[in-house]
Amino acid sequence: MQRAVYISKIETLSELSGSYDRLYFGTEFCEHLLPTVKALKRAQKEALDRDWQFTLVTPYVTDAGLARLEKLLPLLSEGDEVVVNDWGVLDWLAADFPQLTALLGRLLTKQKRGPRIMNVVDIVPPAMLSHFRRSNVDTPHLHNWLIKKMNVARFELDYPLQGIERRADVPASLYTPWMYVSTTRLCLTNHCENRTQSLRAIFTCDHACQRHAFTLKHPNMPATLHLAGNTIFVRRDDLPANMEELGIDRLVIMPEIPI
Repeated sequence: MQRAVYISKIETLSELSGSYDRLYFGTEFCEHLLPTVKALKRAQKEALDRDWQFTLVTPYVTDAGLARLEKLLPLLSEGDEVVVNDWGVLDWLAADFPQLTALLGRLLTKQKRGPRIMNVVDIVPPAMLSHFRRSNVDTPHLHNWLIKKMNVARFELDYPLQGIERRADVPASLYTPWMYVSTTRLCLTNHCENRTQSLRAIFTCDHACQRHAFTLKHPNMPATLHLAGNTIFVRRDDLPANMEELGIDRLVIMPEIPI
């Protein structure tokens, strides 16, 4: 089983413990948090010094985010991986960066991650429960297009509360312990210190996510939610017992919420 560590801030490297094979560096959820060229080069050097392989994690992007990625992708070496969470970036990667290895990120594998599924798992038919446990990438047409046309080499997955099933012919990574639930450009954390406008607005980013996080609870929600930046997470520390059978051969370990 491969072990990767996923960090969004380069300073986290000095706090790590444990043995790893690969460094995941970057962000899945916000183009404003993409690393600078300087930070990427430092992360690459740190990985090289530790004899780790390297994976750049990228989010869904606007034109502004694409402009930032245009500066980052050429810095990667042949065989480096890119976690892709934007369909346009996936197409761009396949066309212009065939030397890099594309991984389909958690935002595009489209698992059913909502904790409220646990409120109905005991009453739905077995076929529906199996559907809740699967990802959209198991759909034959999408699966074949991703592998044969987009050259996707790996699927990035969470371990939903209701369990996981998948076709195991493509390798998969399992992220732990922070399961992503939902994300939005309407960042609820942004300007939380001095907000005077509606929550439903897109503000100039003030990086409040780097200073604040929130815990959310509700009687109808069977898990504690963690709001960090524009994204909600659930912490799940256990792992599937049948990872080899599921084709999961890599753990992506997050020592902190990756925001």
